[in-house]
Amino acid sequence: MRILVVDDDFISRSVMLGILSKRARCDVAVSSEEAILAFKTARKEKDPYDIVFLDILMPGERGTEVLNQITAFEDSRNLTGRSRTGIIMVSSIDDPGEIMGAFRDQCDAYLIKPVKNEAVMNACSKLGKPLPPL
Repeated sequence: MRILVVDDDFISRSVMLGILSKRARCDVAVSSEEAILAFKTARKEKDPYDIVFLDILMPGERGTEVLNQITAFEDSRNLTGRSRTGIIMVSSIDDPGEIMGAFRDQCDAYLIKPVKNEAVMNACSKLGKPLPPL
């Protein structure tokens, strides 16, 4: 399992890595630009991310724009089903409109910060990409 954690906040990123790094290979990106580069590079190298945990509020483009770019990239390559990357939005924004907008943009799950281990594990399982237990 390969995971990309995209978050500009050091503490939030550290919490996610603490939950995920013992269960999967993890990379990090601290901006929208880094996230897109990492995502496309992984696809090009034929070692794609299974899941991207994507913050909404970051320097540069918002996480929802990164979500749109990832979706468009995978659509342009006719990727379907399990060959697509699961996108889990992670944000301190607890606004129903923002959450629904993320789902309209085709995210697979939405977690509210601060994230908990159980919520991360459940979101991955619902994607059909369960993380192994410790």
